[in-house]
This record gives sequence, structure tokens and C-alpha cells, in this order.
Amino acid sequence: MRPLVLFALVLLSAEACFDGEGPPRKCSPVTCGGCCDAKGQCQEGRSIFACGLNGVACVSCPPAASCQTAICVPGWPEDAGADGGSDGGADGGRDAGVDGGADAGEDAGPGHVHILISAACEVQTQPGALSADAGTTLQLEFHNLSVDFEADLWSSRGYGHLNLARGAIWRDPTVYCGGPFPYDEHFDVSIAGGPTAACPSARLDLHCQ
Repeated sequence: MRPLVLFALVLLSAEACFDGEGPPRKCSPVTCGGCCDAKGQCQEGRSIFACGLNGVACVSCPPAASCQTAICVPGWPEDAGADGGSDGGADGGRDAGVDGGADAGEDAGPGHVHILISAACEVQTQPGALSADAGTTLQLEFHNLSVDFEADLWSSRGYGHLNLARGAIWRDPTVYCGGPFPYDEHFDVSIAGGPTAACPSARLDLHCQ
């Protein structure tokens, strides 16, 4: 069969699966390049709540793990912190040291925080904690990776950002750890509208050491 004819047949087959008429076909290795969730819907397969490839059943990655190339692997994604955070940190991945022990007076750079809210309303941040040496400057940016929900962020200082859109990034204007004395703060991250018993918030701890 000629390559051009074969390409046309593949294209027609793809259009038949997603022609927008009638209910979508059942999620399977034939119809889904990612993974199939519990509702039988095809997901991209790159979320820690829905990880998988080639139409397999989606899996949730365990704590301190991330979904990379559709496989759950230990550690955080490479942009989870300024130092990469790919090894999950010395304490099992919950504390991704942003500056890796920078000397006093150095700029720790922005701490990139992923917000993850699953379809089942499980809220997580990656990393789950950030630390920097006192005397450095730590700045944060929050990236809402949820495909279903907007997010609320609220600081222990009494301010934050509400209704952070899906896919949007909010850069916190506050500079942390700039003084000579160590201190702890936190952000509570929840689904937009605030946490509930069915959808509790996650806490991102900030530690100036």
C-alpha cells in the first residue's frame, strides 16, 4: 500500500473516533494515547493523579514522586524549584532547598511551586516545602496545573491570590528570608472558594534557616 494512501486511512480513522457526533468511543489503547481514568475518559497521562501511556488504566503516583514520560518516578519535576529538585531533597522530597545552601547575601531566586488539584479534589503542592538561608532572598511563583479547578492561595501573613485560573502563574511580590533571623511561614492552597471537608487544603511550608 502506498504511503499516501496509508496516511489517508489513518487520518480517516482518527476522525471517526473524534467526529463530535454521538458519545465518544470507550477509552482504550486504540482511542487513547494517554491513560484511561476510572470514568473511562482519556487523560493526557502526565499528571501525578493520572499517569500512564497507550490506553492503560491511569495510576496515581505516590508521595515524593512525579509523572515523567508517563511513568511514576521518585523526585519532583525539574522545574519544581530553582535547584531542579529532581532528587526529591535529602529528606525524601518534601523539602526542596531552593538555593542548595547559598551563602548569606546571595539571591535564592524564584521558587516555582506546582499546584495540583485532581478530579477527585485532592490538593497537593510540588514541592511540599521550601527553605532558604536567612539573609538570602526567596521569591515564589505558583503555577496552577489543575485541569479542572481554579485555586486559592492564602499566606500566613494574611494576603494571597484567589481564583488562580487553570494553567495560570501568580508571582508573589513578597521577598522571604531577607532578614538576619530565621523564621517560618506558610501558604494554604485550596480549590477556589476555600477548603471543605471533601476538598481540604494543602499547606506549603516556608522555612528560613
